[in-house]
Amino acid sequence: MTGDPPVVAVGLLGGFVLSRDGTPLTGNWRRSSARTVVKVLALAPGHRLHRERVIDACWPGVAEAVAGRNLRAALHAARDFLEAGLEKGAGRSYLVADGEMVSLCHVRVDMDEVRSALRRGDRAALVAAVGNLGNELLPEDRYADWLVPYEAELVVLREQLVRALPVAPDGPRLPEVVNRHVDMPMRGRERVLQELAASRWPVTVISGEAGAGKTRLAAEAVRLAADGGALVLWGTAHDAEGPTPYGVIGDAIGNYLASLSDELRQAALVRHPALAGLLPVTGAPVSRGGPEEERARLFHAVASLLVDAGQETQGGLWLVLDDLHAADLGSFQLLYHLARVGAGRLRVLTTLREGELGSGDPRVRTLTSLLAQGMAGRVEIMRLAEADCRRLVIDAMGIDVIGEADEAILRACCELSGGNPLFARELAAAPDRAAALTRGAGSVPERVSYLAAQRIQALGPGAQTVAELLAVAGEPMHLDELAEAAAELGIAVGALLDDLDEAVRSRIIGESPVVKAGLPSVEYGFRHPLIRLACRDVLTAVRRRRLHILLADALVRHRPEAVDAAAYHLSRADDPRAVEFLRRAAHRAAAMYANDTADGHYSELVARLEAAGLPAAEERHAWGVVLRALGRYDRAAEVLGAARVGFGAVGETARSVRTVAALAEVLSRAGRPAEGLDLLAGHDPGALDSRTAALFHLAESVLYFGTGRYAETLDVTARAEALCGGDPQLLARALANRASAFLLLDRLPEARRTAERALGPAEASGDPARLVGPFNVLAQLAQREERFAEAHANGERVLELVEFAGDPAEIVLARGNLVQQTLNLGDPAAAAEHASQALTLARRLGESWCLPYALTNQARVLVRLGREGEAAGLLDEALVIAESTGDRQARAAATGLRERLGQLPRRGTRR
Repeated sequence: MTGDPPVVAVGLLGGFVLSRDGTPLTGNWRRSSARTVVKVLALAPGHRLHRERVIDACWPGVAEAVAGRNLRAALHAARDFLEAGLEKGAGRSYLVADGEMVSLCHVRVDMDEVRSALRRGDRAALVAAVGNLGNELLPEDRYADWLVPYEAELVVLREQLVRALPVAPDGPRLPEVVNRHVDMPMRGRERVLQELAASRWPVTVISGEAGAGKTRLAAEAVRLAADGGALVLWGTAHDAEGPTPYGVIGDAIGNYLASLSDELRQAALVRHPALAGLLPVTGAPVSRGGPEEERARLFHAVASLLVDAGQETQGGLWLVLDDLHAADLGSFQLLYHLARVGAGRLRVLTTLREGELGSGDPRVRTLTSLLAQGMAGRVEIMRLAEADCRRLVIDAMGIDVIGEADEAILRACCELSGGNPLFARELAAAPDRAAALTRGAGSVPERVSYLAAQRIQALGPGAQTVAELLAVAGEPMHLDELAEAAAELGIAVGALLDDLDEAVRSRIIGESPVVKAGLPSVEYGFRHPLIRLACRDVLTAVRRRRLHILLADALVRHRPEAVDAAAYHLSRADDPRAVEFLRRAAHRAAAMYANDTADGHYSELVARLEAAGLPAAEERHAWGVVLRALGRYDRAAEVLGAARVGFGAVGETARSVRTVAALAEVLSRAGRPAEGLDLLAGHDPGALDSRTAALFHLAESVLYFGTGRYAETLDVTARAEALCGGDPQLLARALANRASAFLLLDRLPEARRTAERALGPAEASGDPARLVGPFNVLAQLAQREERFAEAHANGERVLELVEFAGDPAEIVLARGNLVQQTLNLGDPAAAAEHASQALTLARRLGESWCLPYALTNQARVLVRLGREGEAAGLLDEALVIAESTGDRQARAAATGLRERLGQLPRRGTRR
């Protein structure tokens, strides 16, 4: 054959793909190294490299002669693959070995097209490159050393592309939800508005009873801010479907992206690709890192997007999170992160019905931390005074001259509403019925339900059906999902559009722009949740069940990723499919470390499996792991114990022992290590498969370490390491536990070597939580060697990692370690803050393993402050708990400080 062969298109962004004339090249490479050689050459400048560079990338550390043979064999295999389907010999021109140089020819590489578009400044080509550049470079080779410089180049290319296509809109634009809420003057809130405008807090919590006007107040505040040039983002939590991971903040960002042009929206997603984890429907790539790594990237991406957007506007950025009480714990934690890193650069308003949050709700702790640390302030709004309520009703009725009949209606609305703005406006919208209510027609608790029914009944039959669907849906629905569910009820698409127009004109239903599949769309929902609930509650149980099933079917077909919403509807319908969707929703939430959401899903899932007489051991095991991460050790022990019994009943020995190992670790954390050791003593690890035996020995190491048996810890971690089978998660755990034991045995060189060895598998595991142990040991070593700045830096990194994981006991320990590290740096104020937060959190967990450490660290700070009397009391308490749990390390730390107190002059207790 003569002439050049056909050009091969090489795709590197998003995964390695080859095609010729639009047809993907498939077949057998015969050697994986052949693929790697082609990738390395495709990335190289000019697709040409010295053979030694290729060898270094593909066979590092291999003898030269062997590597040369490997290269020749790989080139031969690659040529065979590339020339498949062509006349013999045509493929020889794709790979050319010219002396010491190796070249890849007649190819078109996607990375080259991006580089070329940026060089030429071709705007059309840049827009076309946006979607491609958002993808990860060769995700299957994520940890390859030879890929590192090209990943760094990709970051630079993304920044250059964003500068070429700026992400800020032409000017601030209010979200549609704000315009819906500011259609009438606001009465009786002038002073509160001034407070909001002058607020110095990064986060302002607007609280009050349902219908008090929290949302209306927030809308007025941001409207005024927008008049001053601010950019406003608005998100709402939807409580009817249950908490969705980060849903309220995802709603705000989704609405913001929908307001941008296609070009600017895609540029924003390129700059912040981790937003794909928050908005999977955007079409942006989802990274495959570990859950904690993804959570860290997500938090950073959200904060960066908001700060960047705010810097482009004169008045900064205001973020409204409406009905925060319906949001999940992850949303509260992300809010905390935004308050911490965005202070001074963005303002957050939240509306909250605090009565919906129980005293033991973990979300309350996050909110309390924000308030206690001065990162948030509270504005509570009360009911309207009578004069303000009258003005509000007059506005709603649109009257100028008040006659005798109008005066009666005014009195009725003010009396029946009790000054609640929502009730007053709703009553004013149906003045005849308001007057009837004053005569005893109905009761006060049923007012909103009655008014909702009256408004719904004013609609045509089709619009009423649409309202019923949206009432049961809970969250707003996309048009295509609504159309599918409505079709099952006999409403064609054309009629549905007319019905929606009628419902929107009635102001019962609202429409809002959203992003779906990367494109702007519209969704429909009730304008107020109370009206929606009232509409839903008047439906019969049979009717609600049917609508839940229709909505679940529509979600499954149109948004398969919305497993939380599908699980909600199927559960309410008591549909057998609820089990599978609850399982998927629970696994998804746990993988995202949305542990409170996962807890709720697992609880309902196990209950349903039990009711159906189905095995639930595996689900209980997963649930127990989630409960452990939440610090609910007693409940975790109960659930894992039931899982153990379930596995044993069906002869699942390996799974039963793995559950025993997990249960033993939970017992250790609950301050019951003796029970954990007794539990393990009933099993012979020699009769188990290697993975199960490794988990068994790791559980032993946790218990031995917690009771000060460090030599035995070394023994069992060595056994675990031998059984890991290359699993980076297990290996990282084994090495980290071993390094900690070396440290406490004062075998410091071995502790350092082992901790450094643990870093490799910890990083390879993709789970940043596995880095906690090695970095903690390195921090302790640096502290012993008086390298205090290095110790503090490692300690701060450990705290960041454990805060993302959300394990409260680990947070206590990390903050406790920072106490001594900050004291060594001469910062007693920071030490006191760490000690106080650690002790507060530890006490919430009961007499767990971490409490004596927190008590001792608090005492350490009090000694530095000269409050030895208080310190002695805390140390006595720590010693009692350490004795009961058998924790020698905790006992030694408390004893050492207590003995030192005996040698100090007593200065009393400050009060």
